[in-house]
Formats: sequence, structure tokens, C-alpha cells
Amino acid sequence: MDINFLRKGNIEEDDNFGYPAATLAAQSFSIEKLPLFKYIRILVYILVFLVPLFFIPWTSDILDFDKQFLVFSLSGIGLILYVAQVIKTGHLVLKKSLANYGALVFLAAAVLVALFSDFKYLSIFGGFGAGFQGSLVSTAAFAVFFFLVLNAFNGPEDLTGHDFKKLLDVFGLSSFLVLVLGVLQIFKVPVFNLFGVTAQAFNTVGTMNSLGIIAALLLVISLTKKPDKERKTLFDYVRLPALFLSLFLLLILNWWVLWLIVISGLVFVLVSKSLSDWRILNYFWPLTIILLAVVFMLLKFNLASSFGISLPIEVAPSFSASFDIAKQAFVKDPLFGVGQENFSLAYDLYRPASINNTVFWNIRFPEATSELFNFLITSGIVGLAGLLFLVWTGFKLGLKNYDLLPLFAVLVATLILYPFNISLGFSFWFILGLLALAASRREDKLVVNLEKSPRHSLITSVSFVGVLVLAVIGFYFMTLRYTANIKFTRAMNATDIDRQTQIAVEAINLDRNDDMYSRALTNLLISRVSQELQNLGNAKTDSEKQAVITKIQNFSATAIDLGNETTQRHPKDSANWFSQALVYENLINIIDGSDQWAVKMYQEYSSLSPQDPVPYLRTGNIHLVRADFLRQLIFGQGAQIKPEDRTNMESQIIDNLKRAQESFRKAIELKSDYVLAIYNLGVVYDRQGRVKDAIKQLELTRSANPLDANVIFQLSLLYYRDNQKDKSFNELQRTTTIFPDFSNARWYLALLYEERGELDKALSELRKIEELNPDNEILKDKISQLERGKRSIPPEKVTGVKPLEEKSENQ
Repeated sequence: MDINFLRKGNIEEDDNFGYPAATLAAQSFSIEKLPLFKYIRILVYILVFLVPLFFIPWTSDILDFDKQFLVFSLSGIGLILYVAQVIKTGHLVLKKSLANYGALVFLAAAVLVALFSDFKYLSIFGGFGAGFQGSLVSTAAFAVFFFLVLNAFNGPEDLTGHDFKKLLDVFGLSSFLVLVLGVLQIFKVPVFNLFGVTAQAFNTVGTMNSLGIIAALLLVISLTKKPDKERKTLFDYVRLPALFLSLFLLLILNWWVLWLIVISGLVFVLVSKSLSDWRILNYFWPLTIILLAVVFMLLKFNLASSFGISLPIEVAPSFSASFDIAKQAFVKDPLFGVGQENFSLAYDLYRPASINNTVFWNIRFPEATSELFNFLITSGIVGLAGLLFLVWTGFKLGLKNYDLLPLFAVLVATLILYPFNISLGFSFWFILGLLALAASRREDKLVVNLEKSPRHSLITSVSFVGVLVLAVIGFYFMTLRYTANIKFTRAMNATDIDRQTQIAVEAINLDRNDDMYSRALTNLLISRVSQELQNLGNAKTDSEKQAVITKIQNFSATAIDLGNETTQRHPKDSANWFSQALVYENLINIIDGSDQWAVKMYQEYSSLSPQDPVPYLRTGNIHLVRADFLRQLIFGQGAQIKPEDRTNMESQIIDNLKRAQESFRKAIELKSDYVLAIYNLGVVYDRQGRVKDAIKQLELTRSANPLDANVIFQLSLLYYRDNQKDKSFNELQRTTTIFPDFSNARWYLALLYEERGELDKALSELRKIEELNPDNEILKDKISQLERGKRSIPPEKVTGVKPLEEKSENQ
């Protein structure tokens, strides 16, 4: 038997009384006569009302992660109840709709994309920092929810109820409550303090712009919904307040994207009114709001500041940057993209070099500027085709119900102009379900009598078992993830590092696939290593020292093993390689060869994120530290070093300085104003004896950071070494003006006064230092010498004298 969801007047087979099964769809199998459907409808009502409002403040992501779990769980239970009803009655009852094909095609495309994903775990479940809306789990849950809306409720032509209107009323009421809470929070009314949330911009649907999109939806609902004179619903009483509150919030936010989304919906409102009820009054509000939107877009009014509201700026890649990334990702993975929720992988590879010249250069964006670009990048042609087909079915169905078409237009415009989260994705599928439900007719039901065919009975039984098994497995893994994240959040909130480590291990044991947990635990283990190194200095007996050493070895080995496991499990995520590089870098003084492994890890990271200057800076730092360590060995041990060893060490110093120079130059090529790289390149030049080149680098650094006392101090010493003593003197004076307690700067300034013969001024500087360092013997001896008129400089040079405080030299 081939089931066609679109057939009109489909007759499967006659029942025992000679009536066609299609007739039974409207009579014997009305929704009210299917008892389990009552519970399915309750679950759907709960979802429609709760999803926009739902959050629980005990997970890492208190919005989308919680909402995903809610939608998946309740939709899964609803699907089990539906199949159980089929088994109980022996009849499969389906509503025929074009949207069924759209949902199936979209879901099939999502499965294919997930199978070929570069990071399958994220594509299946979503991830913290990456997103959850586009994951396969969320897509499946949305599709099931759509199926339940279409098949468990009555359409507008059904004489038995008003389910269609009730659903839209519940959604409108929930959206209104979302806006009320969000606006109160904006005006610093602490409505969420009870949940430990104090951020002024917090709301239950995500960003402030997401709240603006909900306002756009609610605005259109308020304009298009016709109050029922016989049965007034609760939303009918708040329809006008909802209209004005939505408009007020949009005026406060005043973002051109939101206005375009609103205008898109209102244009369809005008069209629908023209086709159904062309009275002039129906045009007044839509045209007025469109005019208001255009004025606010062009004149850029800032009402928020008038109310004393300071809203955060939402940061995302520009449309041009998103388009460039999409083009390059499309060339590499045209069919399936990089996988759902893997935009950050594509961003690492293809982000424009120009972004390094902005303040957002070190941000790893988790999504493009619009959902359409997200689909092209993460799901390729297959996913994009599925999406476009789904959107086409929505508009096709909208031609049968003009009141819902503006709502769908708002969400499609949002899809083009803004990225979706769980709340927006849920709204999209909900409106699609309403469109399908509104277009359904009583005679468009398909009824299959399963009991008259052993083959159909077997297929149904197997399907029920399959659905049940999939639901149980999915719920099991989702529950594990949820429990693991609760534990991880507790770990991060704990104040004791031992407790943090213990709970983080428990979280990883529940969910080993989430790299965020592994990276956090490696950081904790490295902190434990640093802590134990301090304990080692305080250990008194050999047994205590050995116990501490054993802990250091265990923590170090565990951090390395955990990092290696993470990089091997998900090798295409650059964040894993960077985390492992940091582990090795922190263990350079503990484990031999760690510096080489750190450099190798940074190289792996750079291959996945070629436009990031940070790994080149850190690689250069490793080589520079290695060169300085060898220099200290030569100067410290002197004649004790064999000539051949000394030659080898000097060769290594030259090589490391050369490698450091190359790394710092590469970092500066990628980011021309990278102050740390510019400064450290100057340090390399200084080590190589290229004082004038070093001065140029530090002058660039000073220009970028004119109030950095340490940079100015180091520059003053270089000026002195280059025999530019007046410049050296002026820079030291600037240093002490910026940072009066900089003891080393005053120390060298006193030495310069001494060189100039101005001993009184030299003593004045030294006595200021004495106030900060009353017990310093070197300082006391120097003051005593100058009081007796004894000068050491000349004949010595200022830079030949050690700093007063060694630790302050790199302050």
C-alpha cells in the first residue's frame, strides 16, 4: 500500500458496514473519539505556552539547552501516545497535507547532513557556545511537534471544536508574557532576581533582538486575529495592550533588521486584508506602523537613552563576512556543509583577515548573521534545499489562510536576516503546523484499517517498537547530557578547586563527548599543578615532598591524556588543539619536551584557524623563553660549561631567537596593531643586539599604549643603550609620572641623576623608593654612598646596574 498524504477523497478499504474508510475519518475517528489524543493536546498546549517562557538557572545555558530538553521530552511522549493510540484502535489516522512532505524532506536532509558532519556530536545534539536549534535532535523534536499539531487538533472547518484558535491564543498569551517580563527587566524591575538572574538585558527567549522578533510576531498576531464575540479568550482581553507593548519595544530597540521583519509581515497583512476584507479601517494600523518604521529607520531615533536604558550591543559577523565564509565553505563542502551547529569550524577556517583590525578579532562567532547563511555553511545544498522546500510548502498553505500568512512571512524574513534560536525555531514550526492545520479539511483524513492486513499490523507493531526504542534511547542520552551539565555548572560555581575537579570528573563520566567539559577539567588540573608546586616549596620532609611530586605527576599526566583524547575524538575543532597547547605550555618547566609539543599543538591549531595571530604570539613566546633560559645557563654557570656544550647552547639561542622573530612577524602580519607581538619582537631584537630595531618596535608599542609604564620603562633603557640619554631620561620621568610607585623606574632615574652629577635629585628619588622599600639593603647602601658624595656612575653605566627589584623588570 502506498500512502499519499495529498490524495483527495482517498478510500483505503470499506469497513464491515460498507462505508468507505475516508468517511470514517470524519465520523468514527474524529479526534474526540481518540482518548489518548486528549493527552497529546495537553502536551502541545504546554509546549506552546512554556517554550517561549521556559528557563532553569542550573545549567550552563539556561535558555536554549533547557528549551531543547523540554521540546524533545514532551514531543517524544506525544509521539509515543500517538502510536499507542494507533495500536489501541487498530486504525492509522493521518491528515493529508503538503507540509507533511516538507517536514519529511527537511528531516531526511538533516539526517544526511549529520551523517557527513565534520563534528557529528555537535550536529546531533548541539553544543554550548555552538547552539542547539539547528541540531538533529532539535529538528526531529520540532518535526514531531509539527506532526502532533496537525494530527491531534481540529482544523477551522471541523464542527467539533475551536482548537485552531485556542493554539494561536495560547501562543499569543505566552508571547505577551515574554514581552511583559522582558520590558520590566529592561526598566530594572527585578522580575528574575528570584532565579539568580540580574542582567538588565535578560529575557526568556534569548538576545534583545530575539525579543524584538517575538514582539514583531505578537504585533502581527494582534493586528490579524479577529476576536470571537461568542467566546472571548484571555488573549482577546490583552490584544490591544499586546499591540502597543510590541510596538513600544520595537521603538526602543529601533534596529533596521527588526523593522524590515515587521514590514515584511505587515505587507502580507495588507495583502490578506485586500483579499478578504477591504475596508479602509483595516489598512490604517498596518500603514501607520510601516510609516513609523521607515521614519525610525531613516532618522535613527534613540528612545532607549531617553528612558535611561542602556542596552548591550549584539555582536555577530557582518552580512558581507557571512557571505564570504559561505562562499568558501560552499566550495569545499557543497553538498552537506560542515554539519549542523558547526559554523565556528567554518569561521575558523574562512574568517576574513580584515576582522583582525577590529575589536572583535579574538571572538569566535558561533553562527552567521542570518539563519539562511547558517544553512548554506553548515548544511550545504542538501540542507538548504530541504529548507527552501519547507518554506515553499508554508507559503503554499498560507494561500489557503490569509490570517496566518503574515506570521509565516515574519519568520521567513527573520530566517533571511537573523539567526534562529530554539524559541524562534519552535515558533517557525508552530506557525507551519497551524498553516497545515488551517488548510486541512474534514474529508482530507487518511484512515488505514491495520487489523484487516497482517502486513500492516506487523509494520505498525514494528514501527511502534522502533519509535519507543528511539524515544527511550534519545531520552536516555538527553537525560545524561542534562545531568552532566548540571554537575558541570555546579563544578564551575564551586569555590574549592578540589571540589571543582571532583564534580567536573563526574560530569565527564556522564558525557565524555562534550569537549567543553574536557577543556575545563584540563584547566583545573593545570591549576592543581601550580598549586602543588607552591606546596612543594613548603614541604618539610622527604615524604611530604615525594607526595607532592606524585600529585604533580598525576595531574600533569591526566591533563595531557585528557587533552590528547579530546583532540583525537574531535580533531577538526581548533579549540581542542589550542587547549592542549596551553597544557603543554604550562608544563614546560615540569616535563621535558613540553615546549616542542606546545609548538606542535599551536601549529595544528593554526592549520584550522589560519587567520588567528594568537598561536604565533605564543609560539614566539616559547622560543623566546627557551633562548633566555639558555642565556641564563651560560651566564650563570660560566666556566663550568664545556666549550662544545657552550657552542651548542649558543647555536640553540640563535636558532630560538630566529624562530621567535619569525613567529612574532607572522602575528604582526595577521594583526598589524598586535601590541604584544610588536613588543616581544622588540625584545627579540634586543637579545640579538639590534638595539635600533628594538627601539622602533617599542616606540610602536608605546604609541598604541601611551599609558603602559612598563613599555615606557623598557624603552628608556633601550634609549640609554643606544646613547640617546636625553630620551632615556625623559621616558623615565614619564614612567614615574604614570606610575609613581614604580620602584625600578625611580631607581634608574636616580642613577641617571647620579650620572649627571645631580646628587640631590638622585637622593630625592631614592628616598621616595625607600618609603616603598624600607628594608632594602641595596637601597640603604646606595643612599649612604650618595650622602657621602661617592659616585659609582660614572665610571659604571646605568644599564650595567641591576634593577632594584628583579621581579619588577617585567612588570
